[in-house]
Amino acid sequence: MRGSRRLSIILVVILLVACTVDESGQPTLPAPITLTPPAAITVQGTCDENSTLERWLQTTSLALSDFIVTMNSTAAQERAGMSDSIYRLAALRDAVIAAAAPDCGIGVQERMVDAMNTVVTTLQGYFNGDLPNLGSTIGDASALLDRVIAEQNELIVRLETQINQQNNNGQ
Repeated sequence: MRGSRRLSIILVVILLVACTVDESGQPTLPAPITLTPPAAITVQGTCDENSTLERWLQTTSLALSDFIVTMNSTAAQERAGMSDSIYRLAALRDAVIAAAAPDCGIGVQERMVDAMNTVVTTLQGYFNGDLPNLGSTIGDASALLDRVIAEQNELIVRLETQINQQNNNGQ
């Protein structure tokens, strides 16, 4: 009786130890990131309205600048540490989408959101293990976002010109 009781206790201990040991040697992967698809871009106002154009330029320029900094720092991180940054990038993309674009900014905003969305979905896929690497996505997106910045700068010049004309006309 004593021997079978001892054997039962040993078997229970072995089972418990076996259940808690991870023999795979692989680190536990973080939970996958699931993001909602971006909303549609809204159009509101014209670029002849200084306040409309200025508000849109301020909102999208600041978000884009923050997006580029976060994108570059995220690309340099280890896969397991990217989660918070990917959520931040998605929030910045969504902030740009939420900024109603004036008529002359629609194309700029579409290109900006497309590039941002490509970065977010690629980083999400990489983090989730669906992609083996980031490939050329970050470099390609950087080049596209540089063109968007140039287009925004053209719209800033337009806004400054409009304001100067109004000031010169006494309006």
